[in-house]
Amino acid sequence: MAVFLNSFTPLAVNKFGRASAKKHDIPLYIDGSCRREPDFQNPKPAITQLCRPKKLVPRLSKNDLIVYITKLGRYGTTQAHWKLICILEVIDFALDHNSALTYYLNNEIPVSQNIICDTTSPFPLDYTHGINANNKVNTEASKVIKRWNREYIYRAKTYPKVAITKVWNDILYLDNPPKINHQMMNSIFGRIPGTQNPPKLSDIEWQNFKTEMNF
Repeated sequence: MAVFLNSFTPLAVNKFGRASAKKHDIPLYIDGSCRREPDFQNPKPAITQLCRPKKLVPRLSKNDLIVYITKLGRYGTTQAHWKLICILEVIDFALDHNSALTYYLNNEIPVSQNIICDTTSPFPLDYTHGINANNKVNTEASKVIKRWNREYIYRAKTYPKVAITKVWNDILYLDNPPKINHQMMNSIFGRIPGTQNPPKLSDIEWQNFKTEMNF
């Protein structure tokens, strides 16, 4: 079993996203893109290559763990920090998004929203954090989403492999996630790790992480 560290940008990161969460009564700490990557609200979240293509999914094996933290931000406080949101365990793989759709249908599970297929669609702009290069002044919201989703369609075709996961040991905090400050990061890793290329934790780092997070 390997353990990887990954980060994402939640709705809570900015005013636009917080307004989206309030308007639609959805958790602040779900992913804020138009395709939730991953879809933490799904009973079996998929990890796709819509984000970080080639950098995570191809490196995963069954039973591997992925620790999801938010990107660095203040999140209503004066000091920048991270939040621990979820730990996912890989339980299966699909060769592409259509195969992933078949997996969900055969197992009678709702389809993870980041699976690009006929039965899923991108969220409207006011369900997101609005962070996308296409979201410019005077651009219609529907056009922003169409262009945003087009980028994901391309990635799904170009980098098709999908990991199917489950929440590990009930570690899922969408409403009041625990904080990870700089001191804790340094205690765990001896540095502030980058996550653009998700690092694999050493045995000592994983033990340090569990100790710092009290589990």
